[in-house]
Amino acid sequence: MRIRVEVFPIESTRWITVIEAPRGPFSTETLRPEDIEADVKASVRGVLGKGPFEIELVDDLGQSWTVASADAQSRRLGFDAG
Repeated sequence: MRIRVEVFPIESTRWITVIEAPRGPFSTETLRPEDIEADVKASVRGVLGKGPFEIELVDDLGQSWTVASADAQSRRLGFDAG
């Protein structure tokens, strides 16, 4: 199952993910971009049970999101990198 996850900062050290799951969307909050993927996977398992799941992380523009792109996204949205 492929699950799309939108990632975006809401403060310089707070990141939100919106997870588009079959049972309806839900969200998580993470303090560090480096923790987002693990937090999302744990949340998906907690809500949907065992996988297999394919997680697709995207930014607010719908482009692929990675930890390496987090600082640029944060600056583009008006937050200093945290």
